[in-house]
Amino acid sequence: MGQDRQALVLAVDAECARIGSQCAGQGLVKRDLPELRSTEGGEAEACIDASGIHYLRVTWYGETNHSEIEYFLRNDTLLFALDHRFVYNRPIYWDSARAKANNDTVVFDPALTVQEQDRYYFKDGILVLWLDHEGAQQDLTLGTNTLIGAHLIAHAALAGSWFRP
Repeated sequence: MGQDRQALVLAVDAECARIGSQCAGQGLVKRDLPELRSTEGGEAEACIDASGIHYLRVTWYGETNHSEIEYFLRNDTLLFALDHRFVYNRPIYWDSARAKANNDTVVFDPALTVQEQDRYYFKDGILVLWLDHEGAQQDLTLGTNTLIGAHLIAHAALAGSWFRP
């Protein structure tokens, strides 16, 4: 990673830490989202003050996994997104009776959940750095990868609208 990108990461990480401290002091507004297209529903949280939304977290729950994405904003512009994925070893309802009925010896165990996270850095509303779950920098010149930034910006705007009157 070049010095410019490294400086960007340090600056964005510092701003996200500042936002996190600010939000910890004032608390989060929560909203259940049963309408999310998810087998187990979802929820959203936001850190809001008179100047706008600074932080959003949207969580989707499913039978075999759940996803959580955190958005950090400055002046209503996306600065950083952290996408967490939690993949379960079996569906959440897979108990010993269900396993036995399906000739399986493994049951759902939260301790066996696999966690991955991707980090997305933005500058002036444009995705400039994507570090995947292995920490590898993704090529943003690829067409599908450039769409990721636009999708994250649109989703952050949608999630923010859930908290506006």
